[in-house]
Amino acid sequence: MKRAFFEGIVIVVLTLIVSSQDHNGRGLQMLEQSFIEDVPPFALLAKLIFTAATLGTGFVGGEAIPLFFIGATLGNTLHTFIDLPMSFLAALD
Repeated sequence: MKRAFFEGIVIVVLTLIVSSQDHNGRGLQMLEQSFIEDVPPFALLAKLIFTAATLGTGFVGGEAIPLFFIGATLGNTLHTFIDLPMSFLAALD
């Protein structure tokens, strides 16, 4: 019970640091957004940290949706470095 309480505090602090709730939960809005417009380049790292913190404390969470989120935002970020369509790179990862 204590671990769950302190993990909740960690997630709240991380949310305040990032100043966005886009990385909490499934994040389907940013996942869809990564196919059509630029997303912040730190989005994949933030989602990775949020997911690792949540799963590391024993909470049952998704593994597949965060992987889709991280892959799509990585593809979106790589679009600036690789001359391929954004939606293609987001879908590829």
